[in-house]
Amino acid sequence: MKEIYLDNHTTSSLDPKVVEAMQPYFKARFGNYLQPHQKGQELASDIYSAYEKVYELIGADVADDELIFTSSCEEAISTVYHIAHQECVQKQGKNHFLSLSTEDAPILMNLKKLELQGCKTIHLELGTDGLISVDKIAEAITPRTAMVSLTLAHGLTGLIQPIERLKELCKLRNIFLHLDISYAIGKMDIDVQELGTDFITFGGDKFHGPKSSGILYVRPGIAIAPLICGGLEQKGLRGGILDVSSLVGLSIACTLAKENISEMGLEVASLRDTFENKLNNNLDEIEIIFNQGMRLPNVSVIAFKSSVSDALLYALNQKGVYASFGGVQFQRLSNILNTLGYAPQVANGAISFALSSQTTLEDIESATGIIIEEVKKMRNLNVEGSYGTQRAH
Repeated sequence: MKEIYLDNHTTSSLDPKVVEAMQPYFKARFGNYLQPHQKGQELASDIYSAYEKVYELIGADVADDELIFTSSCEEAISTVYHIAHQECVQKQGKNHFLSLSTEDAPILMNLKKLELQGCKTIHLELGTDGLISVDKIAEAITPRTAMVSLTLAHGLTGLIQPIERLKELCKLRNIFLHLDISYAIGKMDIDVQELGTDFITFGGDKFHGPKSSGILYVRPGIAIAPLICGGLEQKGLRGGILDVSSLVGLSIACTLAKENISEMGLEVASLRDTFENKLNNNLDEIEIIFNQGMRLPNVSVIAFKSSVSDALLYALNQKGVYASFGGVQFQRLSNILNTLGYAPQVANGAISFALSSQTTLEDIESATGIIIEEVKKMRNLNVEGSYGTQRAH
C-alpha cells in the first residue's frame, strides 16, 4: 500500500538534499565552532554560509538584522514572549497582550503563561471570512497593550491574513507585532522589510527541513533577553552548543523553498485545484471552503457533509491517505468553522489537506479515488442506518 501524505501543515518529511547536507556533521564535522582548534574552526565558513541562506530567504539584512537559530518554532515563539515580558511588562508596565482564539498552541500556551504571571490577555475572534478585523483589534488596544501576536497564514485553513493596516496600527501605537510565518515559508514571498514586524518566527519542519530547527528574527533596536542562558554561542543570545547539522539542514531547506516558490504557486496549486475539482465532480454534498479567499497554494479544506471527520479520517488512514482535522479545543477545524458560523453538518465533516512540493499527480489521483470510495461507503451506511431506524419505528 502506497502512503499518500497530505498533512504537511502538521509536519513534513525531510528533503533528501537536506539529509545529505546534514550527514557530515554527525561524524567528521562535530566540533564546537567557538574553539580555536581545527575541529572548531573548520565549521566557521559552513555556519556563515548557512546563516546567509536563511537571511536571503526572508529578505533580512546580514549587517543589521538579528536572526537566532533555535531548536524549534516553539522555542522561537517562547523567546519572543520572554523578550516582550522583559521589555514591556518589567520595564514599561505594559502587561496587555492580544491574539486570536484560533491560534496555534505555542502562542496560546505562552499567553496562558503570561496570565499566570499577572498579565491580561485577550483572544479575539476571527471575522466570518476567517480573517482578522483590524478595527476590532484597534478597539481592544489600550495604553497598556504590549504586543499583538498571530500567525501570518493559518496551517489548517490556509487563509493568509491581511496585515498591512495592522502593522501600521502597531507602529503608530508603539506596540510589538509578532508574526509566525511557519506555514507561509516556501508558499509565498516573504520579505521582513515589507512585513514591517518586530518579531518573526518559523520552524524548518513545515517545509522539509529538520524538526530540530527554528528561527527568530528580531527587529534592530530591540534588546534581546536570552530564553536559554549559556556561553557566547550566537553572541550570547541563545545558550547551548550550536547544532550545526540542523542549521545547515535548515539552510538547504530555505534555499529549496526559495527556488521552488514558483512551482508551489503554479504546479502545486494546480494539483490542489485538480484534487478539489475531482472530488466536487464525483461527490454530492461536499463543500470546498475558503477557496474564494486569499489562501496558501497547497491547502484545501473540504467539508464532507454526509460524513464525520473523525470516522472518515480513520477510514482514510486505513488506506494510507493522511490528512488532518486539527488539534484540540480552539485549534480543531470543526471548532474554527463553528466560530465562523458554518452549520454543524459542514463543520463536523471538514478535513484539511495540505500538499507539498513532493506531492505528485499520481498521489492526487490515488487519494481522490480512495476518498470518493470511502465517502460513498459512509453515505450508504448512513442511508441504510436511517432506513433501518425508520423501519424499526
